[in-house]
Amino acid sequence: MTIVTSREAHKRFGEVMDKARREPVTITRNSRPIVVVLSAERYAEIQAIEEKITGKRGSASGILADLPGFGTEEFRKSKQEEIELEEKKFERHSRKSGSQAA
Repeated sequence: MTIVTSREAHKRFGEVMDKARREPVTITRNSRPIVVVLSAERYAEIQAIEEKITGKRGSASGILADLPGFGTEEFRKSKQEEIELEEKKFERHSRKSGSQAA
């Protein structure tokens, strides 16, 4: 599996898509995996497997709904806090990068 940073993925998105047609590509931020890009064919295979396991069409949301706490106010707040933290990190990084370019 190929691993690229979010910055690399942004700069070379066409290459990432081409690579993802052959194998999954993991995109990281701060050295942590954030998303995986994969071909439409592989995604369809995964959906079919999920449907066989759960008996539900479009079952990814059904699987998420079965997670403890999913959909609760506490869960939403924790996710919102994570998003806000990531936005602050991005903001600081953008300001730092902008001041270095000047």
